[in-house]
Parts: sequence; structure tokens; C-alpha cells
Amino acid sequence: MRTAGAWTTAVVVLAWAVPVLAQSPSQARSEGCAPKTFHTASPEGWFVTAVQDAPDDKEGCIFILYGSNKRPAAVIQIESAPASLAIFREGDPFEILPPRIAAGLEANMNVVVKTLTAKNDDVKRAPQSPIERASMLVYDAQLIGNSSPHEAVIVVARSPGVIFTVVVIAPSAKADATTSTAARRAFQTILNSLAPGAGR
Repeated sequence: MRTAGAWTTAVVVLAWAVPVLAQSPSQARSEGCAPKTFHTASPEGWFVTAVQDAPDDKEGCIFILYGSNKRPAAVIQIESAPASLAIFREGDPFEILPPRIAAGLEANMNVVVKTLTAKNDDVKRAPQSPIERASMLVYDAQLIGNSSPHEAVIVVARSPGVIFTVVVIAPSAKADATTSTAARRAFQTILNSLAPGAGR
């Protein structure tokens, strides 16, 4: 498993690096999804829509990259949730959310999260970033009914009063280098522009 140190130099090899969280929130605007609790830029060429009927005062956006067959080739979902939710009083969100997200991917999206391949417990943030802490986990993943290897990336981030999660499902570079590269670039665009909104 790669460690946090390996991530700082991984941009050259197109790893799931996040150079700086909330680097330019003034430019963070996503057309097609306008939650009250956060803003983020929309990567070019990706379809974006709001998460419908999110429970517990959560909000979210789903970014979809369609392939030449007009089927989703990669998906990125970002959600915000109030830090006051009961689940976060039960334990540290950085510990309890990743396994719950992984279980939800299998139950709701037919994505089986497998081996942890990289972990960064302290994702770099801009000096004035409103994000207090962020962690990132990268896993090998398999889509049920699809033999091509995939990756699942789970990011948990905290700002005052809000917990963010970002989940990426994309083909591995070995399976589809073009889509993998596009997903990694979109992921960086979204995370680098993530900024909490004014709130409700």
C-alpha cells in the first residue's frame, strides 16, 4: 500500500493526487447542481445533477462522464452533511464513513470495494482553506457484471459544521487509461475548488 508520502509526488504519474483543497473558492460554481452548503467547479465534459431526495439534511452533486457507448464511464459524487448528525456523535467521521460508503456502493451501485491500495490521512489544504481536515482512501474495485478492473476513491473532509464526502468510481489506468485520466483530472478540479457555502 502506498502511503501519504507517495501521494505528494504522484501527480506526474497521474495518481489520485489532490494538490490543494479549496484553492480558489471564488471560482467554485457548478452548473446543474447548486446546493446551499457547498460550491465546486464542474469539470468540462461531465454531466452534473443534484442528488435527489437526500436524507438527513444532506445535499449532493453527481458528476457523470459518458463513454462513446453513451453509458456512464466514470462517476464522482460529492455530498455534504451537518456535523451535528447523530452518526457523527457515535464516532469519528474519518473512521466510520469509509466502510459505510463502501457497503453502500455495493448495495446501491453494484460496486464491490476490494483492496486498499493507497491512503492519505492528511490531504494538503491551501493556507486559507475552510477545510480543517481531509483524508483519502483508494481501493481496487469491481463492478458486478463487468470484468474490467476499477478504482474507488473515498474522500472525507471536515469544515466547521459540515462533513463532506467525495466518492469516485472509475476504470483503472490499465483498463482504460483515457477515462482514468479524465476521472483523475475531474476529481482534482472538484476537490481543488470545493468550498463550504453560506449554509441553510
